[in-house]
Amino acid sequence: MKLRLGTALGLSTDQIRRMTSAELPLPHEPQCLNLDTFAAIADWYHYAILELTRVEGFQSNVAWIAQRLGITRTEANIAIERLFKLQLLKETSYGQWIDTSENGELTHLTPSQTSEAARAYQCQLLELSKKTVQEVPLSKRNHTSAAFCFDPEDLPQAIERITEFRRAFAREFKPRTSKEVFQIQISFFPLTKMKG
Repeated sequence: MKLRLGTALGLSTDQIRRMTSAELPLPHEPQCLNLDTFAAIADWYHYAILELTRVEGFQSNVAWIAQRLGITRTEANIAIERLFKLQLLKETSYGQWIDTSENGELTHLTPSQTSEAARAYQCQLLELSKKTVQEVPLSKRNHTSAAFCFDPEDLPQAIERITEFRRAFAREFKPRTSKEVFQIQISFFPLTKMKG
């Protein structure tokens, strides 16, 4: 039955097998930080450090983290201190650092908010994305885009669908242990000068 239904939906055999064998997590909302907390950790590597705690062979060591993320030891040290102070990172009795954010997910703002820190954060991610286009082989990244006509009245629904997709994608491909930290970034914006 599942195979027939999946095939009718246009799914591959591997997709059907993965969906039927996987334990599907209950949907939940990520922890939402207030503006002040987000402003304190608005540099991209704060989020990356939290995710890095789940990588195979993670070392609770400033130098190791700095090397893995390509940031300075000073940047890593300050970020780690902030994460501990905000109780988003803690040390176990074994000396291992772990991410303590709710559900292992957090978001910086509600969908209707923005701030100077949020704009700077997104610009940092765009710069990192540009850098990977130049430095990372195509087989290890994906940068694609599409231009199409769109009715601005559908924007709230489109933003909701993008948010749902991004969260579902991250949950589906988030293994218990992994080797690397990746960033998913979806941009959706007008190419024309909007009227009114």
